[in-house]
Amino acid sequence: MRFGEEFVPRSRHPAAKPGDGVSRWLNWDGRWYLQIVQKGYEYQPEQPSRVAFFPLYPLTARAVSRLGIPLPWALVLVANAAFLGSLMLLQRVVGEFWPRRPETASAAILAAAFWPVGLFFRMGYTESLFLLLSLGVYWGMQRRWPVV
Repeated sequence: MRFGEEFVPRSRHPAAKPGDGVSRWLNWDGRWYLQIVQKGYEYQPEQPSRVAFFPLYPLTARAVSRLGIPLPWALVLVANAAFLGSLMLLQRVVGEFWPRRPETASAAILAAAFWPVGLFFRMGYTESLFLLLSLGVYWGMQRRWPVV
């Protein structure tokens, strides 16, 4: 299987059309997230369901789409913006951990950005937003921010 080929038949996950430029970035779970943005969460017993997916990602993509950006592109844009924010925050976190070794922060950023599994941070998936939130929570705990 090559990058961008369908794993699940399109008939089960109608979303972006082939050749529209964004469909390769919305494979697998990305199509589920697109359906969540379009139709919301629903549960049907004995059928694949969307109820287990992280809700902040489709909510953020819907908000971005209100700026006039098509929903499929909004999903990819949110994922990539969150990944960029994650890389910037990762540099700060690692730099604070090892202040006298700036090359460590650079290595952490390069590993996150170019490690093969980093592909999921750039696709229409929630992983990049979850990483950004996790790093943000860690950053806040280190600074003893109040819970609220």
